[in-house]
Amino acid sequence: MDAPGRIYQTVSLSGTDASAALDCTRYQLVGFYTPGTLTSTAITFQASWNNSTFNTLMAKGGASAYSATVSTSDYCPLDVDVFCGPQYVKLVPGSSEASARDIVCVLRPVS
Repeated sequence: MDAPGRIYQTVSLSGTDASAALDCTRYQLVGFYTPGTLTSTAITFQASWNNSTFNTLMAKGGASAYSATVSTSDYCPLDVDVFCGPQYVKLVPGSSEASARDIVCVLRPVS
């Protein structure tokens, strides 16, 4: 059962390609669930305001890309301050995934 207002969207990671874009209009990405078959140990992110041009999502301070350390069958919470601005977000695997891996993303409504 979904928490009130919270939504779940599934994106796939395959090879080293970025996922399809999550539309965060009126929502904020707050975390994601990884599958038991995930081989990457880190995921970085790309952000866009127009769903056309995507840039690396930077960590606070802008010195490096924001990265989440991941493992198999885990929930990975994200820093909500980093994800409060992008309208569109893509996930990028840190290493090549041999086949499609479904990542369940958790988004909460923002006002």
